[in-house]
Amino acid sequence: MKGYVGIIAGTLVIGSSLATNAATINLSPWALVLPISYVPSPYPARLVNPATQWQSFSCQTSPPVNCSSTPYFDTPDGGVTYIFSVPDDGAVTSPGSGSDNPRAELHELVSWYLPPPAPATGSVGSSSLNAILAITSYPTLTKDIIIGQLHGVGVDDAPYVMLHWDNRPDAGNGNSVGNVYAIVKYDKYNNAYPGTGSKGKVYRLASGISVGSAFSYTIAVDPTNHNLQLNAWLYGSAKPSPTLVAIDQWAGLNVIFAAGDYIQQSAVVRHPTAPTSTEVGALTFYKLLIAHY
Repeated sequence: MKGYVGIIAGTLVIGSSLATNAATINLSPWALVLPISYVPSPYPARLVNPATQWQSFSCQTSPPVNCSSTPYFDTPDGGVTYIFSVPDDGAVTSPGSGSDNPRAELHELVSWYLPPPAPATGSVGSSSLNAILAITSYPTLTKDIIIGQLHGVGVDDAPYVMLHWDNRPDAGNGNSVGNVYAIVKYDKYNNAYPGTGSKGKVYRLASGISVGSAFSYTIAVDPTNHNLQLNAWLYGSAKPSPTLVAIDQWAGLNVIFAAGDYIQQSAVVRHPTAPTSTEVGALTFYKLLIAHY
């Protein structure tokens, strides 16, 4: 049976009840990547594992290095909402060989397999990631933040779905600012989509999503139909018909969900014409939920 990704989009500006009526965000399924390093270097970024230890996280080095997570990851209301804030001069994970950009990002602790086939070890039934969030600031050179991912691990290490909020007028085939779009990778071998020459396809989801507007996304696996459904929509609007993308070549991949503030700008590799001061990308999550059945 053919496998597909479904992508849908909609819109809403944050109301006063959005955070008030939200449930506490559970950090136990996550590890946390922070844009800070134990050493005076732009990398490697530090991992808090599990993310529930973020408040007690500190660097045990000599001389001591300030590795407090609070400037980059914090909650103003006891875990109902979480604020992510990333400076473009923050530490990165793997410059030159993977990522040159800093992030404060939650990574799922337990990996799982995309069906079919689904090996018995680590396999699950249906799986989903659901989020409601709002952008509060963005780096002005690239204007681009990755807010959610479906990412391979181990031998399958690669980003298969990258969900962007991007404030460039032409981003994601858009014609307005505040574009939300997904980049979907063809396969783990970095092959191009047949007949296109492109290794990743761009699917525009919505535009005109300004700073302070709330939007939602869901990534779900349907093992019954052997489908991966990537639904991304702005919170509160009617959902248009989903865009379907065949993903048969993803069968059996070992993956995790990721969500957070992965800015697509780094002072380490910044263009000479970029601003000389540090720039920050920030956002707030009002809902973040993983479900595996």
